[in-house]
Amino acid sequence: MAVQRERWISPEEYLEIDRASIDVKYEYMDGHMYAMSGGTVNHAEIALNVLITLRAHLGNGPCHAFSSDVRVQVAEKKYYYPDVTVSCNTEDWQQGTNDIVHTPRLVVEVLSPSTESFDRGKKFMNLPSMP
Repeated sequence: MAVQRERWISPEEYLEIDRASIDVKYEYMDGHMYAMSGGTVNHAEIALNVLITLRAHLGNGPCHAFSSDVRVQVAEKKYYYPDVTVSCNTEDWQQGTNDIVHTPRLVVEVLSPSTESFDRGKKFMNLPSMP
């Protein structure tokens, strides 16, 4: 389950804090940071199976699949760490030091009882329409 920090911060402050954090990843929505909680073995296995299947399907094509270590910006003030993300935009992965996918084509969240309402609610409603 994500835990919200109470103080409002700018997107720039969020990125600085999140990039410097060693043990915790944070998602960001409209000025608030949410610490990401650890997952279960089942959650990790499902996400890995989805990632492996997508990578095998995509092959060397124009689209790439990424694990939950990649931050996705879905709006100016919204950054998430989906379980699996697919992007078909070379600018999302060919910049060498880029750590943000800006144009996701597919976003996958493995639901659990503790995250389902957040993922299906606020998080889902903020995802852009994808081509």
